[in-house]
Amino acid sequence: MFFVINIPPNTLEILPFQSYSCNKALPCLQDLGDTISFRIRMLFNVRFTAGDVTDIHMKIELIVTGKTEDDYLKRGISVYANRLKHYCAFNIAEISSVKPISSKSSEDVKEREAVALEKLLAPTDFVVLLDEKGRELTSVEFADFLQQKMNTGVRAVKFVSGGAYGIATQIKKRANFTLSLSLMTFSHQMVRLFFVEQLYRAMTIIRNEKYHHE
Repeated sequence: MFFVINIPPNTLEILPFQSYSCNKALPCLQDLGDTISFRIRMLFNVRFTAGDVTDIHMKIELIVTGKTEDDYLKRGISVYANRLKHYCAFNIAEISSVKPISSKSSEDVKEREAVALEKLLAPTDFVVLLDEKGRELTSVEFADFLQQKMNTGVRAVKFVSGGAYGIATQIKKRANFTLSLSLMTFSHQMVRLFFVEQLYRAMTIIRNEKYHHE
């Protein structure tokens, strides 16, 4: 199929009125820069077809508290983290967990962990808190959520998963969105595997690849 995209001056200020023709609309525009790519996606709400080269400039990071302990979780997380390298700039950042010094120190633990978390959050980051009390999304809705962030030029999305005692109030206030992976309660260690699988699933949905079935 052949596409002709007309770009008026009030849509892309840095370009005069002109047309671009190609057999795959978005990939042929990649050399025009990130700004144009994001605006074209936003205007046309286009998803990539299977086999196209995705040009995802948005960085995605999962921030966790404490090291992943169980080997089976490490292996599972590694599988999906390696797959995600083909779709986006993905990283897992760990902060050290804090051990309580008394039975009444859970709030102190969360406050001290929050200090470390805040150092990893830039003012321009879109922060998503993973919490069972957050909003539930289907896998397709989660893919659309990420696509919308790409379309609007968000440079980095940071997903924050708390430790055994949860998340401090200041981190909850900093979050731009709170996402629930389930109404059920999972260990903070298992959430990591569930999340990276859902992130990979979302990327395949965006690319229209044969992984997710409804």
